[in-house]
Amino acid sequence: MDYVYDDYGNEKPMSDTAQRIYILIRTTPGSRANWKEFGMETPTHINSNISREVERFVRKACKPVISDGSARIDSIEVVSEDNKVLAIIGWTDMRQQREENTSVPLAQ
Repeated sequence: MDYVYDDYGNEKPMSDTAQRIYILIRTTPGSRANWKEFGMETPTHINSNISREVERFVRKACKPVISDGSARIDSIEVVSEDNKVLAIIGWTDMRQQREENTSVPLAQ
């Protein structure tokens, strides 16, 4: 659900790596029969350890793109916004040498 716009206000297509990261963090673990661990777990409740938990979940989910050198995770921030809790993931597309941000809702 992240959109990137060019200087003229047109939507820019996502890179292959951005699409992979988006799918990895937006897929629920166990939803793929042939790869039960694919996807990102989300915290069951908000507590004082949520930042550490979310970082562990994001790094585990993004392992395929990190291990093949497609991306580097630069930052993971947990924010509260309008009754929602989001993880904002800062990462670098290593193929295009471009910094990106992707968000994922954790709780509402």
